[in-house]
Amino acid sequence: MNDQTTLVRAGVSDFAAVSGTAGEFVRMKVNGHVDLRFGPNGVRKSWSRASLRKKVAIVGFAESTRAFAPFADESYEIWGLNQLYRHIPRWDRWFEMHTPEIFTKDIVRDTDYVGWLKGIEPGKPLYMVEKFNDMPASIAFPLEEAVEWIGMDYFQSSLAYMLILACMEGFERIEIYGVDLIVGDEYAYQKPNLEYLLGLARGRGVDIYIPPQSALMRQTYRYGFAIEPDTP
Repeated sequence: MNDQTTLVRAGVSDFAAVSGTAGEFVRMKVNGHVDLRFGPNGVRKSWSRASLRKKVAIVGFAESTRAFAPFADESYEIWGLNQLYRHIPRWDRWFEMHTPEIFTKDIVRDTDYVGWLKGIEPGKPLYMVEKFNDMPASIAFPLEEAVEWIGMDYFQSSLAYMLILACMEGFERIEIYGVDLIVGDEYAYQKPNLEYLLGLARGRGVDIYIPPQSALMRQTYRYGFAIEPDTP
């Protein structure tokens, strides 16, 4: 058995041996870009998780589409964030992308969010701005790789981090539920950022699905072909 066969059997089919030299590998490209999940020696990075699933549903708080997420379909990974754990029946990866000064204070009344984070078993990834020793499941979000993937440092929401990680992890289909980004400051800077990244992901071959009830990627009228509606 050669080294390449060993890697393939281990689920790491993204590498190929070069020049027949044992232990030497080159990173393959995914949709034309370097696969960032592995180091040059073929070892999976600590933030990445092997998954047989090819589809992921990213779920937010908006009630307009949150319930449409495929919770009952085990062919999907379900990714949640912040204090959404109170509203969804299952999840596979969690995201708390704020500093402790924020996530330890901005807590729903009569809940123990910090205690819940600390209680997540290490088998389920908890992505955070850094690794916290009192939270065994916590993993430092791979910011450097994420910036490399999009080619710029442009992240205006937790959802932006979630989307790009899903792209880096090689999911072929990404679905977005419970996300409108039309309330308060979200409309001004979070929504255009996420929509840009959704377009970038689609341009790189990722199948993106957004329910028609969502406010994401929606126009109020078609410029030039319709009369602009009155605005207050």
